[in-house]
Amino acid sequence: DLGGNVGIGGTPSRKLDVRDTSNTQATILAYNQGASFTGTVYEAITDRVANSAFNLMNLKASTVSKFLVRGDGNVGIGQSSPDTKLDVEAATNPTIRITNSTSALGAADVGSLEFFTKDASTDASRVISSIVCVNDGDSPSVPDGQLVFKTALGGASKEVATERMRIDSAGR
Repeated sequence: DLGGNVGIGGTPSRKLDVRDTSNTQATILAYNQGASFTGTVYEAITDRVANSAFNLMNLKASTVSKFLVRGDGNVGIGQSSPDTKLDVEAATNPTIRITNSTSALGAADVGSLEFFTKDASTDASRVISSIVCVNDGDSPSVPDGQLVFKTALGGASKEVATERMRIDSAGR
């Protein structure tokens, strides 16, 4: 159209608007150095976004769902029907990795899992628990992995999560 929007199967209302009343999937073909990938990579249900049973986005390889965002906000990786906010599935050894890309880490935190509350009833929004991976070694070339478990008391005290337990690199 004159506004620069492109429509396939209907009048466009966005930069790229693909509509098909019989099949709500669009297929994108990508070519890289002579190799090709084909598959349905984006699936949208436009009139039923409010219904959490429908997918807002579904990235697939062939017909297998690889990354899915549902209308209720649940995200699935390797999972076609995520039951929680993040649901990771694999046939063997499903793994979630947190990578610190510092080249010479030294004694520092490698990464954390934080449990945060937005509890505004007591104006106490904060991290109330965390698990922190720490490199406690002095040499950046010889990491010394440790796990630190932190917790905080509830209520309006706004206590910062502090270390309650540590597992050192020897397992103590």
